[in-house]
Amino acid sequence: MSEEEAVTQLREEVERLAVIVKEQEEKMKKQDTVSYAPDSVKPVVMMNPRRVNRFRDRPTSSSDPSITEWVSDVRTQAAYRKLSKTDFAVFMVDNLAGKARQEILGRGESTNKDPEEIIRILLKVFGDGDNLPMLQQRFYAYHQQEEDLISCSLNMVELYDKIIQHDASFAACRDAALKGRFAESVKDEGLRRELRWLNIESPALNIFELRDRAVHWLGRLVADKKSTINQEVQSASLEAGDSTNLLEVIKRQEAMIEKQQQQIDSILSKSGNTTNKYRKPLQCWTSGSINHKNRNCPQRRMENSRGRDNALNE
Repeated sequence: MSEEEAVTQLREEVERLAVIVKEQEEKMKKQDTVSYAPDSVKPVVMMNPRRVNRFRDRPTSSSDPSITEWVSDVRTQAAYRKLSKTDFAVFMVDNLAGKARQEILGRGESTNKDPEEIIRILLKVFGDGDNLPMLQQRFYAYHQQEEDLISCSLNMVELYDKIIQHDASFAACRDAALKGRFAESVKDEGLRRELRWLNIESPALNIFELRDRAVHWLGRLVADKKSTINQEVQSASLEAGDSTNLLEVIKRQEAMIEKQQQQIDSILSKSGNTTNKYRKPLQCWTSGSINHKNRNCPQRRMENSRGRDNALNE
């Protein structure tokens, strides 16, 4: 192979390698472009709000919403959708049916374009008949009876939410009113003091957080009382056990004393019989007879009589 041919082959090989290198560089650039490309814009998924059931009349089954539940639902939907006052009124009328729809539409445009007026009328006609003053009186006169703290707090929340449905301006002081009234409505005097102190020291707590603190405090108090009662029961049991042991000791001692007394009586009885058995019979000192005593001795009387006769003869 000549020198020129060798140079030509080398030049071709270099060109071929250059092409390969260029292809590799382009391929790497494409990979880098893909790697560092910004993430594709993801579509924003908007969740459809929960469907509001149409309100027709007073509930006749468990699945029918009450007027208070329906009002709460439409208020939530209006806030979520950011509806204007007019749109809110249209939205409520669209979700009415039957007697409720007839009641609102029959009152004319002055009513069916005012959402608060629609709510007021529906609560008055299809609610429990309580007006705002009556609800306020029930709320501020509420006291815990036999229900637990959870039921007590939920009953108060329900009452206050009904007040808000009649007049939305009361929503601004909802937590403050509920916490203050809850602290005064519980039965336990110690818990009332604790809740008043919490309202002052922790004003940021909402009604449910305050209620949870109360449940925890009362549960701890009950646990302490149970512990004290258990200790008293155990102490009483120990005292009863000690008393039982003492009675048993006394009974054993009495039995031993009685047994010893029986032994003593037995010994004395045997001793008496032996003494009587070996005692000599009584006998007269003068005659030695055992049939009479010395003072009754005939021989002694005879001797005394002879002595007196001799004295007379002399």
